[in-house]
Amino acid sequence: MAYFNHAFVKSFYTDRLMNNTAKKTQHLAIDGVATSRLGGLFKSTDYSNIDNTTTLNAYAAANSKNKFLIATQSGRGSNLTGAAASTGFQIHGGYDESIKSKDIQMNFINALGAATSAVGAGQTYEVMAFGGASSTSCWPCGTDPMLRVDLKGSDALRMLGHNAYRQVDIGGVCNCCGDDGDYIHPHKAMAMLAKNLSDDPIISPLINTEDTGVGTTAYFATTTDGGSTWTQVALADLDTVACGATWDANTGAVIRIKPGVVDTQWGNCSWNPTDYTNYEPLLAKAEFLDESGNSCDICKATHHELGATTWNNGAPLTLGQFYYNGDGTTAGALSGVAPAHVVGGGDNVFKDLILSDSYMQNKYSFGAKDSSRFREVEGADTIFAPTLADRHSYMYKMYFLTHSVPRFNNPTGVFDNDQYTYKIYVPERQNIAAGTLIPNTSYAAPNDGTGTGVRPTDGNGGTAADSWDNMWVQIATNSGIAQTTI
Repeated sequence: MAYFNHAFVKSFYTDRLMNNTAKKTQHLAIDGVATSRLGGLFKSTDYSNIDNTTTLNAYAAANSKNKFLIATQSGRGSNLTGAAASTGFQIHGGYDESIKSKDIQMNFINALGAATSAVGAGQTYEVMAFGGASSTSCWPCGTDPMLRVDLKGSDALRMLGHNAYRQVDIGGVCNCCGDDGDYIHPHKAMAMLAKNLSDDPIISPLINTEDTGVGTTAYFATTTDGGSTWTQVALADLDTVACGATWDANTGAVIRIKPGVVDTQWGNCSWNPTDYTNYEPLLAKAEFLDESGNSCDICKATHHELGATTWNNGAPLTLGQFYYNGDGTTAGALSGVAPAHVVGGGDNVFKDLILSDSYMQNKYSFGAKDSSRFREVEGADTIFAPTLADRHSYMYKMYFLTHSVPRFNNPTGVFDNDQYTYKIYVPERQNIAAGTLIPNTSYAAPNDGTGTGVRPTDGNGGTAADSWDNMWVQIATNSGIAQTTI
């Protein structure tokens, strides 16, 4: 029979990282100024607060085997009323009396770190084409240039069952061949490719082709000065792009492929932990092709691909140039945007906390026809101090540590090094669209009984030495473990 070490994960939440008066762990529900607190770090000897790095260092430095507690009350907002606020606790009963704490020994910490939240960004992939001298271009008259576009990611897979890809052409346009009739005007060819891409039933639902009114960020824009200035052409006007009789190497056009999908999101009253939430941006890539479906290589093509070194195909500049820009690199590419995953999104944090709470038999009822009634009577709709609306109002930083507890007196040797990972979630950003950072010192209330709010924006922030970031650095120092930051 095989035996496996036990691995346990517990998630905590707090929106004030230290209480502002010394408390016992069973008194976490209400502090001395009648302000709700959700937990913090405590000495294991007298359960008083570890409220700054000085306290933590003095407490642990004398003996590396010293311990501290991570503690929190239940995430549920329900409680029985009637206690005097000055006593620091509620009368018996209610979820606020359910305290969960973990005893951490410094010398048994074997990993710790922090994961900073990050605002997501959709990609903008630029495809540019410039003419050559004396009304030349990369497209001879009588040909039918094509553009292949690939979109990869969860949204494409969910919609189509496979990644999205499409080839669009210019529709056989051959009436913009300039005075000499040899080459197609780059403005006209690019406008037709942009129009047919926006009309495509597969690709168009996955990209943003809205007019922006700004040439440097528009879906389609043209230039006559080599890209110093751009003029937006509205989607409705692509058919009417003029066919110039002459042009030069400064004449060009850009198509900006901006993948983006608006997923269905349930409101707070019907939200379930099983609801799908996608934090993965779509990835775009494009390439010009000739009529045979091969890469068009008669022009110099410069690639600024995502995460790669800039490179080109070595072709001459005689007929013109192509640019492919996937990450905002300069040198001919103006406003590409590299995609970025959301980190610390509220949906994932809430689901993790609900799962962790379930291990304490505080189940979040969902899926049954009367689940909403159960949640109302159990006070579970709140989940914890932030409401469900905070899934979309805040982003969260995660601190974590892994604690291994040897069982020295276990004669069988079975489960001799159980591992426990603890995660603490903290609001780090407000106004997700703008990604406004909350100063880390806002979480450390002065230890003088003046704290008045439960949100980190109440204006009673502490000093840098009192911040959770610095306290975590101090724990790393005292435990001798290098901190991992993400």
